[in-house]
Amino acid sequence: MADWIAPFGTPPNTSFVNGDPDNGSPIPAEFFEKWQTWLLAIIDAAGLTRDALDDNQMVDAIQALIDASGFSIPALPDHAGAAADGDELAIAVGGVGGVEKKITVAELFLGRANFDQVARDQIAVANLRQIVNTSVTSSALVQGWQYGFDTDEWGVTSTSETFISGSPGYYASQAGTAQIAQAAGTVIGDMTGNGGNAAAFDGSTSQTLAACAQNTGSACFIGKNWGSPKTIAQFKFYGPSNSDPFGSSTPTLKLQGSNDGTNWTDLYSETLGGLLGMAWVKTVSAGINTSQAYTYHRVYLNGFGGSNAYCAEVQFFEVLTPANMTLLPPAPVTLSEVPPAAVLFFLWKDDSGAAVLGTDVTVELSRDGGATWTVATLVNRASFDGTYSVIRARADLSAQPSGTSLTCRIKTLNTKAQRIAAPAIYAE
Repeated sequence: MADWIAPFGTPPNTSFVNGDPDNGSPIPAEFFEKWQTWLLAIIDAAGLTRDALDDNQMVDAIQALIDASGFSIPALPDHAGAAADGDELAIAVGGVGGVEKKITVAELFLGRANFDQVARDQIAVANLRQIVNTSVTSSALVQGWQYGFDTDEWGVTSTSETFISGSPGYYASQAGTAQIAQAAGTVIGDMTGNGGNAAAFDGSTSQTLAACAQNTGSACFIGKNWGSPKTIAQFKFYGPSNSDPFGSSTPTLKLQGSNDGTNWTDLYSETLGGLLGMAWVKTVSAGINTSQAYTYHRVYLNGFGGSNAYCAEVQFFEVLTPANMTLLPPAPVTLSEVPPAAVLFFLWKDDSGAAVLGTDVTVELSRDGGATWTVATLVNRASFDGTYSVIRARADLSAQPSGTSLTCRIKTLNTKAQRIAAPAIYAE
C-alpha cells in the first residue's frame, strides 16, 4: 500500500485540491482509517484506556512511553568555575536497568580541538614563510612573538651557539672548522728533497725552493698520520716563494684519506693549470667528502712529468665536534591572560643527518618567565623550501604556577649538528 493516501479514484501520489463537491478531491475511507489506526496505536502502546473525550490523551501517551524507556539526564555536579577536561556528561538509556553512557568534556570537544590545531598549524606555517621570504624583522603576534633572527638577538641569553647571518638567519650547533696544529701527528710523504717532508709542516708558509719539500718524480704525496680518525673539511697548499711549484706541467691535486696508510680514498680531486706563479697558494674549502673520518690524510700530486714538485707548507683544517646549544629569547612575552597551553613553531635543519626530534633537539615552554619548565611534544609539520622542516612544539602548562610571562628554551643535544631559525611562540 502506498504511504501517501491519494484522493479517491485518482492515481497514486495525487495531491488533494480545494473545490466544490463536484470538482474537489473525494476523500477515501482509508484516509480516515489510517489516521485513527496510527493514533490509537500510540495510546494502546502506552497502556492507556482510549477516551474520545480526553484531548490530552496523545500527549499523555507519548510522555508515558518516554518514561517507560528509562531515558534520563542525570543531575551533574555543581562547579564553581568552568568544567574541567575530566568532568563527565552522563545519559542513561535502555529502560529500567539500562546502561549509563558517559563522555568527558575533553572527548566532547576533541573534534573541534583537532580542527583548531590544524588551522593554527596552517596559519603558523604561512607566517613563517612570510617572515623568511620577505625578510620581516622580529615582531609581536597576538598573544605571542615572531623572531626573525635578522640579527644575533638571542646571543646574549644563549650558550654554545653560533649565529649565521642570512635569509633566514639561524643559530647553528656546528662550530665550523679549525686548523690542526702543524706539530700534530706524524709526517708521511716522499717529498724528501731539499728541506724534506718536515719542511711542509714547520710553520713557515713562505720558503724558497731550497727550503721546500721536493720530489723529482712524476707523482708524490705529503701528509699526516694523526694517530686517531679526523674529518678534514679544508686544506691549503703553499708553493715556493721564488718559483712556480710544478713548472709548466698541469698536475692533478688530490686530498686522500686512509685508515691503514695503504688503501687510499679520494676525498677531493682537481686538475691544475700550468705556470701557477711564485708564492702560489691553493685553498680548498668546498667539494671535500667529509662523510667519514680517517686516521691518515695526504695531499697527492701526479702528472707533473719531469718537472720538480715543491711544497713550502701544507695546512689541514678539521671539522670540530658540534656544540650542544641552549637557545633562549632575550625576554619573555607578556600575555593578557594566563595560558593553559603554549606552542612554539620554528625552522629546523638536521645537518648531522641523524638527529631525532625529542632526543637530539628538545623544547621547553614556561608561562612564569622560565621559573618552571614543561617539556613540549615535537611534531614535524611540513617541509620548508627543501632545506628546513617546520617543527611544532606544544606543551600543556596547566600544571605550572599561574603566570603571564611566556618563554621558551630550545636545546640541541648529543653533539648533533643542527640549525634553528625563525621561532614563533604562541599562547593557546
